[in-house]
Amino acid sequence: MRLILAAALIGGLSFAAAGDYQKGERLFYSRLADAMAINGADFAFKRASAEWEKLFENRGEGFIAEVAAAYPKLKPAITKESFIRDMPDLKAFLILNAKDGRGFSYDDN
Repeated sequence: MRLILAAALIGGLSFAAAGDYQKGERLFYSRLADAMAINGADFAFKRASAEWEKLFENRGEGFIAEVAAAYPKLKPAITKESFIRDMPDLKAFLILNAKDGRGFSYDDN
């Protein structure tokens, strides 16, 4: 019984740490989309899941560096602690819609 409870607790914690893709989508559209002038799904589709994972390592340092370089006006917004705190949600949204994600497909198959 303890083993089942421990497994459920660990599974729940890892799910929570993964982020909420719906909140990530709202974060993208509320804070990034206008400045980037791109649809969130199209932005996510530029990379594979593993590439997004790498960019979000170390509190999103790679993501912040790339976005700040491409969109300098966004740097103050994406370096705020509140944005960094919500990055797991954004990561979940981008991975879901990545090239190899399961969010959608451009194929009809």
